[in-house]
Amino acid sequence: MPSSHPIFISYAHEDAAPARALADALRETGLEVWFDQNELRGGDQWDTKIRVQIKSCGLFIPLISRTTQARDEAYFRLEWKLADDRSHLMAPGKVFIVPVVIDDTAEYNASVPESFSRAQWTRLPDGQPTDAFVAQVKHLATGGASAPPFPPGAPAPTAPNVPRTPPATPATRASGKPRIPVGLIVVVAAIAGITAVAISGNRDDPPSAAPASATSADATGAPPAAPAMDRRSIAVLPFTNMSEDPAANSFFADGVHEDLLTNLAYIGELRVVSRTSVMPYRDTRKPVKQIAEELRVGTLLEGSVRRAGDRVRVTAQLIDASTDEHIWAQTYDRELKDVFAIQGELARAIAAALRIALTDRQAATLAQAPTQNPAAYELFLREREMSERDGNDQDRVQRSIQLLQRAVTLDPEFAQAWALLAVNYAQTHFWNYDRTPERLDLAHAAITKALALAPDDLTVKTHAGSYHYYGYRNYAQAAAYYQAVLDVAPQHVDALASMGFIRRREGKWAESVALHRRAIALDPRNVSVLRGLVASLDKMRHYDRAIAYQQQLVEVLPNSLADELFLAQLRCQAELSVQPLQATLARYDGITSDVPDVLWYWRLNTARAAGDWATAHAMLDDPIASMNRDEVTETRIFVLLEQDELEAVNTLAPPLISTYEAKLAAAAAPGDMALMSRLFALYCVTEQREKARALLDRSKAALQALNDAVDGQGWRLNQFFWEMIFGDPVTAVETVREALRYPGADLHRWTFIKRDFPAVFRNQPALQALLADDDAWAPLPLDPL
Repeated sequence: MPSSHPIFISYAHEDAAPARALADALRETGLEVWFDQNELRGGDQWDTKIRVQIKSCGLFIPLISRTTQARDEAYFRLEWKLADDRSHLMAPGKVFIVPVVIDDTAEYNASVPESFSRAQWTRLPDGQPTDAFVAQVKHLATGGASAPPFPPGAPAPTAPNVPRTPPATPATRASGKPRIPVGLIVVVAAIAGITAVAISGNRDDPPSAAPASATSADATGAPPAAPAMDRRSIAVLPFTNMSEDPAANSFFADGVHEDLLTNLAYIGELRVVSRTSVMPYRDTRKPVKQIAEELRVGTLLEGSVRRAGDRVRVTAQLIDASTDEHIWAQTYDRELKDVFAIQGELARAIAAALRIALTDRQAATLAQAPTQNPAAYELFLREREMSERDGNDQDRVQRSIQLLQRAVTLDPEFAQAWALLAVNYAQTHFWNYDRTPERLDLAHAAITKALALAPDDLTVKTHAGSYHYYGYRNYAQAAAYYQAVLDVAPQHVDALASMGFIRRREGKWAESVALHRRAIALDPRNVSVLRGLVASLDKMRHYDRAIAYQQQLVEVLPNSLADELFLAQLRCQAELSVQPLQATLARYDGITSDVPDVLWYWRLNTARAAGDWATAHAMLDDPIASMNRDEVTETRIFVLLEQDELEAVNTLAPPLISTYEAKLAAAAAPGDMALMSRLFALYCVTEQREKARALLDRSKAALQALNDAVDGQGWRLNQFFWEMIFGDPVTAVETVREALRYPGADLHRWTFIKRDFPAVFRNQPALQALLADDDAWAPLPLDPL
């Protein structure tokens, strides 16, 4: 037998008893354990000894508990950091950290380093070691590469809790047109012109659906290692539509697929890959093992749906990805009204096949039918298909409202439809489509009805979180509803991911990053979470990490030109050079007719960044069809400003200012931030001091009132623009230094190096000193503050 490596047990002093019990059990097997309660005394000599032991031990076992959760500062946290630092130097797959939870502390919000989250966790109630766990540790300590299989009936370690894509609530609708955060519109329009808005879209979450602890990212910036594949990690591939009229029934097959995913997500012991991750495999010919490797799962479910009249047939087969063998297969042939029973039976059969014992609550959830009215259910499914297909524009939201209103008219007891209706009403308010009080009143009435009908329905709770998110930016109340879902289903990725977006809006950026890293470890092809993670890391100026995840996104979406170009933009920010964008655009030089909008905009902005004014003006002389006259004029004004052609600016700007003033006066929403940002920038460049000051104060008050760390910080860069034009350079630069502390301000040294400002300011010594100050532009901390 290979010689064993010493084991280090780290614990809070309040947990000394279970730590000793574990140490004794391991020592009885002949293992060397570094643990001595009598040495918890501190001092330089003792501190040095601890550091040496952690550097040389074979396994590091941290005991996690309510006590460690409550202790923000303690010596064990230094031990944990030392172990975490050492883990980053190890080869992928090397088992070093073996977390042990000794009470009911949940993994998803445990205050631990990121490397702990990626490891396999074990629960030992009251800290009492089991024979199976001791055998596992001995296997690892004596040279085993991974844990041996547990004997039947033995308590296996729990997998880390990681989020999936946000549900149809703060981040799910990300498949459609991207939204632009209010603060970003203000900043870009004021400093770089409207073209930058058009190309960037919203790298942030378009809140639509929804904590893990905030911990440091790995030293390389690479995405976290995936959890070990086992049978309890499952991907449900899109169901084949076998109906006689496939086009007319596509919504139904996809609806059955999505509802099954929802049911499975509420089984706490299952790790379920998101719908967005599995949909690209709809017509794939890839072998089972390859799909499983790409999705990092141990089990696949394939199936089909056939709808004919009032009959429905669903077939399903569960496949062990490691052997490509069928674990279980079944066909259900029922009346259409029994489709919910089929979905429940499927979920229960999958749980049984994977040896998962359902709780009474889980069993009751799977047995519930959201409606007994097939026509209402069909409208509900049609709305979901449409929202996935058409995204977040105003027309889609209104059509969703109409479909859901018809559904609840057919079945006034359909709680899930009422809840989703409330979300759509709230979205019209959040996205400035209709900010009247009456719209929020309708949202309130709908969610109140839904909760009265089904107060324990987890889907209703999820939508209730989104209602508070969208309607009122009440992040605390939204988080409470998502937490209620997590209490029942701790690996429910939609709720976890939504909590991550909430934490970011609350200004808890490190927590958001940690949660989304867990999400990607679990669901590596989740587009919504990848984009959210890239946005956070970009705003926090962790460019290497952002690039790694954006590269992963490009691999998931190989045909997305916008994502490929944004990857180049991130590299520009990291390298402080326009060359990465130029090199990427050069690959598309052959596209000279029917140029995609995104390519046109990136070409224009890259020309501006390189100071190629002739190309920029030529492009504006022949703009793309989607760019209206006002947008062309405004963009040209900022190009001229960058050229220091101030006389031309003052000629073009006044008519556009009059147009925007009239639009703002007639705007349905008095706080139309997009119009305000455009007008503010134009007031500044034409030196209309009083009007610019009034609009700055107005927009600043509106943004600060949001109490939102993402959308609410745009005023800081507007303040800089004001100081640059009307104040003095030193004050303007100090405004930037202050704003650099806030990720939501979205500040990058590359922005200030480019030619986005008049030469009179670009050449100011104060700005040059700031650009040379590496500390000022350092990445913001990812460790909890």
